[in-house]
Amino acid sequence: MLTDLGAPVLPGQVSQRASLSHALISGQSVNEYDPGSRAAEEVGAMWSTVVDLVRPAAEARRTRR
Repeated sequence: MLTDLGAPVLPGQVSQRASLSHALISGQSVNEYDPGSRAAEEVGAMWSTVVDLVRPAAEARRTRR
């Protein structure tokens, strides 16, 4: 498992939803294509988690400069 290797595994999921597929086919993000959709909600939650993981490292890097 990834967790056994020390890799972060994000909570939640991004399901294969029609609005996500249609957005990608049209060259848009799901937030542009269908901002109120469950797909947009799932991608938004994932992005928030990624930002929360990266923020401490980015702030530490800024303070070292």
